[in-house]
Amino acid sequence: MTHSTTAEVDVPADEAPSIARLQDCLCHAMNSENSVKAVRAVARKVLRREPAIGPAAAEAREFSEMAAYLLAVKGVKQFVNLGCGFPAKPHLHETVQAAQRDTRTLYVDNDRVVMAHVNNCLSLHCQSYSGPAIADSLLADITEPETVLESPQFRDTIDLRLPVALILDSTWHFLPDPPDRPLRHVMAAYKEVVAPSSAIILTHLTSDFDPKAMGKAAAVLAEARLPIYPRSQREILDLVHGWRILPPAKQAPYRYLHPVQKAPADGSLCAAAYAVVARKPGVSEALR
Repeated sequence: MTHSTTAEVDVPADEAPSIARLQDCLCHAMNSENSVKAVRAVARKVLRREPAIGPAAAEAREFSEMAAYLLAVKGVKQFVNLGCGFPAKPHLHETVQAAQRDTRTLYVDNDRVVMAHVNNCLSLHCQSYSGPAIADSLLADITEPETVLESPQFRDTIDLRLPVALILDSTWHFLPDPPDRPLRHVMAAYKEVVAPSSAIILTHLTSDFDPKAMGKAAAVLAEARLPIYPRSQREILDLVHGWRILPPAKQAPYRYLHPVQKAPADGSLCAAAYAVVARKPGVSEALR
């Protein structure tokens, strides 16, 4: 496997609370090695108000990993993890390489501490894996698609003539929806440039199931300056509008995630997030 940075880099000494630290803490049931005291305190307050957020975060990560693997099995060889957060085992590039040896993976995040950890992870993997896969990282704001798409890292890693999977695992609900640049326009910029048969893997918090509890959790995070923006089923469907939504995998029933294309049912009242995999219609010209 090749990676643009082959030597380990120093991780910045930053103990400040961050979205990435919070997400990692919730995914690992407070046992994250990347969490700090301030983040753990915030996470405990959040879980007291909405206990489903923690397991929903863990299930979302599991769902995204499984969906990426299944897309690789079906022939998708390119993966862009938008808002990747701290590396989690198994790493995305390792998961998809288990299905396709010549995959290309790009990790994107605007957190310098996260990127230092990602680069170290990729450097270590390069030393032990000699296959044809390519993986790289990009320090960038995912709400600026032009910056991401025009970067040397993106151009050198991703071939837009071929299908690519865009992964947004528990990322979009940390982003506001400003009227001057709505999130659907940001998503549309990515959707427009990728080839037919590309895919979106999206997990997103929602207030549809327990608005009172989610509202209390959101208030705690707003006070900690780590705001979340839970969205409705309709708002999340709007993000993947025009793409074909794939049915949920039958072998992975989730308690805290709900398929976005299904109406909420009585048996899913403990859910705190939606999950969806959608594919762009058509067949890539490069595959014809």
